Amino acid sequence: MMGKKVNKDYLSCNADGSEKFTPLVIGRSKKLRSFKNVKKLPCDYTNNKTAWMISHIFLGFFHKFDRKMEKKKKRKVLLFMDSVSSHSQDLPTFNNTKVVFFPANCTSKIQPLNPSVICFVIVHYRKTSIRQLLAASETKCATKDELKQVTVLDAIHMLCSSWRSITEKCIKSCFQKAGFSFLAENECEEPENENDKNEED
Repeated sequence: MMGKKVNKDYLSCNADGSEKFTPLVIGRSKKLRSFKNVKKLPCDYTNNKTAWMISHIFLGFFHKFDRKMEKKKKRKVLLFMDSVSSHSQDLPTFNNTKVVFFPANCTSKIQPLNPSVICFVIVHYRKTSIRQLLAASETKCATKDELKQVTVLDAIHMLCSSWRSITEKCIKSCFQKAGFSFLAENECEEPENENDKNEED
């Protein structure tokens, strides 16, 4: 499930919350001062002039996602997405991923990540920002000056921390409220072969 400010960020996870994928962050600048000497970011970062999701970025995300599923025991998955222009619906066929687009202009109530999960991420992000400002005030730093010191890298770390803080229970609950249902473990088991049962008798 893919949902969606750093500039624009996109979050994806599975329905029971047991697997949250690395956030995709889209900025305006390719080279940022705060990224200097940083070997690895806690997110996938890309850029364009508007900092919006555009078709080639979307396709790049899709290819990477499908490769991940291929590496994970060739998992077959459904990926639910918003029906927006940047999410091209004319997609190539992939081995492991099938995309299902929500109806255009549909209510957010049937989109689990938007606004429920994303709202929780934003709240946690703002709390972290406020804590930093309070810490700065205690060290006699001016709030205005402290704000100027917050870099894109700082914002990315706060975003990723907020995303990690979202629990499996929270994500699963949001999917259930959106109308998704979950099979019990015993419903996923293969039916017992009647011939095998007779042989055991």
